[in-house]
Amino acid sequence: MPTAQAAVILSTPPHARYLRFELAVDDASIIGATLMALAARTDGQSIVLGIGAPSIVALGVTHMPITDYLRAFPNDLRMGNTDAPAALWCWVRGETRGDVWQWAREMEQLAAPGFRLLQAVDAFTYQSGRDLTGYEDGTENPKGDAAVQAAIVPTGTLQGSGFVAVQQ
Repeated sequence: MPTAQAAVILSTPPHARYLRFELAVDDASIIGATLMALAARTDGQSIVLGIGAPSIVALGVTHMPITDYLRAFPNDLRMGNTDAPAALWCWVRGETRGDVWQWAREMEQLAAPGFRLLQAVDAFTYQSGRDLTGYEDGTENPKGDAAVQAAIVPTGTLQGSGFVAVQQ
């Protein structure tokens, strides 16, 4: 049975790094092998991996339930020059900045055959989870079983999967 990447329902870590990648090659075998190597390193707690629509399309996947959910962000809701969705997204999270940096670097190196890093954004906990303006995000997020029910696909082909919408 597939298992969920638990970090999507855990509390915010002291340090994190978000990595956004684009496809570097147009070769499904390289992309697939790269994704397998990344998945082997991903533990779902300190490293979370998200596969975007460009990767699914490059792999030739057209008849899976996942293709019903992956789509580009609507143009009328985009602000500025955006290239959403990413081909690959990675959230590296941990207790120390050093661990996060090291793990993120490992993921960048593993991704290199099939993907090119577009953006790396560092994050940290500030004043119990507030952003630099003082706004506390996530206060309306469900907790416990309600969080699992809201974030994780419970049954079927995509059992254990989750979906993220990322904004900056």
